[in-house]
Amino acid sequence: MTHTPLTASAETQPTETNVDARIQRQRTLKEGVISYNEGHISTKCTVRDLSPGGAKLRLPNDIAWPNRFRLHIASDGITAECEIRWRDGLTFGIEFIGELRMDAGQSRQMNVTVPVARPSLLRRK
Repeated sequence: MTHTPLTASAETQPTETNVDARIQRQRTLKEGVISYNEGHISTKCTVRDLSPGGAKLRLPNDIAWPNRFRLHIASDGITAECEIRWRDGLTFGIEFIGELRMDAGQSRQMNVTVPVARPSLLRRK
């Protein structure tokens, strides 16, 4: 799979930072809604993985989308401002900008478990 990074950083090189992000990521299959223009433009998406710092999203069709938007995951009561970090066809890697907001009446926190690191992921190449 080839990702198109949207920043000048070397996304493809294994660094301590992006190895840590991969370790914290939890695979999911949740419905989300992404929106922009004060919510006037929106579409459903699938949240494929989730971490405290971002997520991987899959859109149902190939539409133009701005680099910054809002993501809402109703099942978790989460809303977050996001920025796209990479794209691969219909799949986006996003970073959460600022803090995650919980919907009114939601008292639970985002359910993201941190798996034990495999030594093969921690080796520098």
